[in-house]
Amino acid sequence: MYHWKSVYQPNSMETAFLARHGISKLYVKFFDVDADPVTGKPIPVATLQQSDPFPDALNIIPVVFITQSALKQMKGTDADSFANKISNRIFQICTNAGITETKEWQLDCDWMEKSKADYFRLVDAVKKIAHRQKIKLSVTLRLYPYKYQTAMGVPPADKALLMCYNMGNLTNPATVNSIIDPDEMNKYLTVGQPYPLPLDAALPLFSWQVWFRDKTYLGLVYPAELEGVACLTQTGNKREFTKDTVIGGRLFLKGDWLRSERSDPEQLAQARELIRTKLGGQSIQRLALFHLDSLILNKYDPDALEALFGRHP
Repeated sequence: MYHWKSVYQPNSMETAFLARHGISKLYVKFFDVDADPVTGKPIPVATLQQSDPFPDALNIIPVVFITQSALKQMKGTDADSFANKISNRIFQICTNAGITETKEWQLDCDWMEKSKADYFRLVDAVKKIAHRQKIKLSVTLRLYPYKYQTAMGVPPADKALLMCYNMGNLTNPATVNSIIDPDEMNKYLTVGQPYPLPLDAALPLFSWQVWFRDKTYLGLVYPAELEGVACLTQTGNKREFTKDTVIGGRLFLKGDWLRSERSDPEQLAQARELIRTKLGGQSIQRLALFHLDSLILNKYDPDALEALFGRHP
């Protein structure tokens, strides 16, 4: 599972979910690296706050998310310097959290063709530091760089995790579901040969509402924000505001509409089958689910999730 909240404080349902499904590894976002709005320099933000200790039974995999803005500022700079800062912060958070051993770190970045050289230098520098501690380094891999390896390159990591979600055009009002679409996913899995790195894969367990005014994309709205909001009418996966209303400091006008998106069990099963059959004969080493949140998890049949892991009820 992934843990992508800013505070580690699992409730009883989330703890029971980990135990029920025998989940032994938890990818935990430790912090983001973003560009400082004043100086422009890459800085750590959204650092994990820990209210509860990590269970001894869980193997914690620290994840660092690197934004495009930060990567742009790293262009032509000393990758070793940033790698040392990132690594030292990981070590510091591990110490504060009582984590005595990590076997893997992960860098999460949606790199582009024009930024691949700078990102790959950073990956290589972090990997060298990790290897000195006998730690492997993995990177996340979107579907686009998976398919277009010649243009996008292959990062110099120990392994990659293929993110099988967020594959549609989020901002297009005609899109049906940008989170997961097996037909769209299938278009990217046409390489026909194994990826040059060992692969893990991740499937989505989340939902959101995509906010539009006429045909203009305005942002994302999460399920918890809509609790108690009554001024919405629904037709299919579209919900429309019947009057002006303010939610979380944002003004929604009458006529604004939301596209409801989620990953249904049927779509997850289809995506899992594509992972089994369309990776050029390559088998994934690990399947992860994104992410640990009881508001989402309680909407899924536990047996259907077990089937994703190959453990049928």
